[in-house]
Amino acid sequence: MKSIYKKVVIGLVSVLLLQSCTERINLSLNNSDPKLVIEGEVTDQPGPYYIKCSMSQTYNGSNIYTLINPQWAIISDNTGVVDTLVKYKDGYYQTTKLVGQVGKTYYLKVVHSGVEYTASSTMNAVPEIDSTSTLKLINFYYANAFINDPAGVKNYYRYHIKVNGKSPKNIYPIEDRLFDGKPNYPITANLEQLELGDSIDFSLLAIDKANYDYFVVAQQNNTNNNNQNAAPANPTSNITNASLGYFSAHAIRTKSFKIK
Repeated sequence: MKSIYKKVVIGLVSVLLLQSCTERINLSLNNSDPKLVIEGEVTDQPGPYYIKCSMSQTYNGSNIYTLINPQWAIISDNTGVVDTLVKYKDGYYQTTKLVGQVGKTYYLKVVHSGVEYTASSTMNAVPEIDSTSTLKLINFYYANAFINDPAGVKNYYRYHIKVNGKSPKNIYPIEDRLFDGKPNYPITANLEQLELGDSIDFSLLAIDKANYDYFVVAQQNNTNNNNQNAAPANPTSNITNASLGYFSAHAIRTKSFKIK
């Protein structure tokens, strides 16, 4: 029991060190005209897969994004499958036949107001979550997961937790430059203070470099949200024509457990 507790403590410290070593990408934020925001994902889980389209506000304007309906949207892959998305509800479009598979590259094309926006993303393999644990600190808990990182391959991940079925509040982007090939490596959701009895869904996603860069800045903005001296930055999108947002093809693994 002491060895497990020691391992979790070391893991928590390791994650904090990793976050401190993460390369910070500082981008200027211009008070520009509203821009199209596209958020889309393809996973190795059963579809359909969705994209969301909205219009941003100026930096000094409202934080509420306006959902919009593009002229059309397509997701295709490198084997020749082309899937024209259908409207699910305002601002949301879904696939009808596409199947997400590790190793394939996926291409997004959206047309809005006569402008074509494109992006691509390759789905990389994700390691299984070997096990999970919790760490109690004072009056709250942290959720931990242990993964076996493949050796000799540059890997980028993001992970998050759902607490009692609610959408994730924080996203944790990490790269394996400090733990390449290490077995049973601990990753910790150290921004959520959990309570006894909480139900946790801990998810690990394998992402590409472009999406890693995007989520590094997105999480920095989220973490600094209450810091009045920290100016937000637009994450670098992998979507063309100065669009905001991201398109990500990723494999995902999830383990569920309770804090007890």
